[in-house]
Amino acid sequence: MTLADLAGHRATLLQGPRFVGTGREVADQMEEWFTTDACDGFVIAATHSPGAYEDMVRLVVPELQRRGAFRERYTGATLRENLGLARPECVAHG
Repeated sequence: MTLADLAGHRATLLQGPRFVGTGREVADQMEEWFTTDACDGFVIAATHSPGAYEDMVRLVVPELQRRGAFRERYTGATLRENLGLARPECVAHG
């Protein structure tokens, strides 16, 4: 990946919707997009620094968790398990 590729990708992130408001209002907007199949997930990008990610975790995530729209715990021990992906078979080369 080149610097130009990275810059181009970042630009596409800025073109998406921007959910603004209180923690509850942002959760409302995110939940509406997700439940109406307007998206299948979100990429969170900082709008200000420091504090953007902290605000998200402190204000929005708990609201989504209260609604059952964001997990509180992971059941698996690995990312693969949490994504429900099968472990690939090991193939010997030789």
